[in-house]
Amino acid sequence: MSHALFVKVQLIQPTIGEYDNNSRSGCYPPLGLISIATFIRQECPSVEVEILDGELLSQQEIIARVDADIVGLNTNTVTYPQVLQVAVHAKALGARVVLGGVYASALPEVILHKRASLIDTVVVGYKE
Repeated sequence: MSHALFVKVQLIQPTIGEYDNNSRSGCYPPLGLISIATFIRQECPSVEVEILDGELLSQQEIIARVDADIVGLNTNTVTYPQVLQVAVHAKALGARVVLGGVYASALPEVILHKRASLIDTVVVGYKE
């Protein structure tokens, strides 16, 4: 008898900190995270995938909802401080933390060297 391993993945578009609540907040869905979630659901139907969007949720709401085995965070220069806050919480709960996005792609070695206790994996760029 085989036992399926239950895995939950949360993909997080963090809040943008002090630039929060601008006129475009909530207008654009996180298409990159939606693409990743769609791929995971197609390839691994037993994996639960949830997207938490910082355009719609506060930083406190995101942190309160983190409860996955794997937490994927999209980051850029502006959102990096918020990403680290979420990563601290996720690691305290035992999650594996994966970082992606333009900031992670630009500085993967620096991030892994300075934040090795928080970040398990950095995803860099894409392949066609």
